[in-house]
Amino acid sequence: MPASFPFVGTSLSPRRSQLGGYMALPAVAYGLIQAAGVARMTRATLLEVSGGLHPHARAKGLAGWAVLYKHALRNALIRW
Repeated sequence: MPASFPFVGTSLSPRRSQLGGYMALPAVAYGLIQAAGVARMTRATLLEVSGGLHPHARAKGLAGWAVLYKHALRNALIRW
């Protein structure tokens, strides 16, 4: 084997500038896993809390998104 195997001027360890790229995919994967858990817990709490709020808020004439975000989501996040 020649002395310049595998290539001249390369090393098997990545440079510091490349480490960010190698760490990005695992960080994104871990973040998505955590976000999925938070989304499931938020949805379950939101469904539990929103049962009593809809009739009163809808009777006041609020739109569906306003009931969800201004009333139900605020009360659901208090339980965290």
